[in-house]
Amino acid sequence: MRWWTKKYRLPSNHSLYLDSVLEDLLVEFFEDYYIDNPLEVYRTEEGKIFFSNTGDDLIDKWEREIADGKEPDLTEAFNEQNIDKIKRWAVSRQRRREGRGTTFGDVARTINQRQEQLAQELEPGKPRINKQRSTFGDGT
Repeated sequence: MRWWTKKYRLPSNHSLYLDSVLEDLLVEFFEDYYIDNPLEVYRTEEGKIFFSNTGDDLIDKWEREIADGKEPDLTEAFNEQNIDKIKRWAVSRQRRREGRGTTFGDVARTINQRQEQLAQELEPGKPRINKQRSTFGDGT
């Protein structure tokens, strides 16, 4: 927020800030950041971008591997005991999902579909009450 208010010289309660999408603000922030700090991002000979000097040697290693077209081994960050815990957790989550039937995502999609349907039904110029249809005719 301080970055935005400083850049645009507007208060944080300004509508331009409040109406912004978080992802757009993050992209703009990092564009400005890497323009101001060009030594933290590099381009390979193939034109791929990778980051260095993140402050974490392992992350820097992974960035170099990605830039070289390799897939980094993300399990390097964990010991065997932690990897086993993560695997057990993932299996238990999958079992819970399978047993529940309806997920939060399903409910959210249903609500969004219903909201869109209601918005279409309440558009100006459209009748608010639709005629009911049945197998015996169109309801007129």
